[in-house]
Amino acid sequence: MTTKNILFKMFDELRNMGYISNGAKEHELAVEKILLKHGLKSAKSQAGKKTKQVKLWVEKGQFPAWHYISQPYGSQAAPDFMIFYKGNKIELECKSGKQGTITWNSGFPTKQRIYLYSCGKQQQSTYFMGDDWITHQQHKLLQEAKEDLKKKTKEWNARFEKEQPGCPLYLYFREMWNDTEKPALREGVALRHKKVHNYLRRL
Repeated sequence: MTTKNILFKMFDELRNMGYISNGAKEHELAVEKILLKHGLKSAKSQAGKKTKQVKLWVEKGQFPAWHYISQPYGSQAAPDFMIFYKGNKIELECKSGKQGTITWNSGFPTKQRIYLYSCGKQQQSTYFMGDDWITHQQHKLLQEAKEDLKKKTKEWNARFEKEQPGCPLYLYFREMWNDTEKPALREGVALRHKKVHNYLRRL
């Protein structure tokens, strides 16, 4: 079996997973088990600190073949996995929810990133490309709102410090975007799956 066929088989298996909650990182651990099953090797310990690995492999484009890194930018930042395949990187972010919708805690959908969603209500998984979930115009407006909120947070903290220097509290901006759409039920599920396949096919 060629590496390309293994890649497709692996992603098919990810999509056919049943519901797995992300309590205690269960979803991510289940995904990692499938990556290892299909021969991917963890690159976590091969080049010292993880931040140096990311700079070497991602920024300079030096990718080890058929490897992956879990949480390349840390536990609080997307993506959950970076998969290296024939000089390319595939970003995979894991999402799960009991009621069928997504809470985007680490930012909204990103272009050319695959999102694997595990749905409790439907007891199934689905995946889609980030740029197939929201439009470019929507992404632009959301980004503008994000930057404005960060700016206002800094302004308020500066005002607190100036007007009430003894106040022990300060404002912290944390992203949380609530989605109204349900990936397993939103119209066009098959087409979104096909777009993931087309993305992988072009690599």
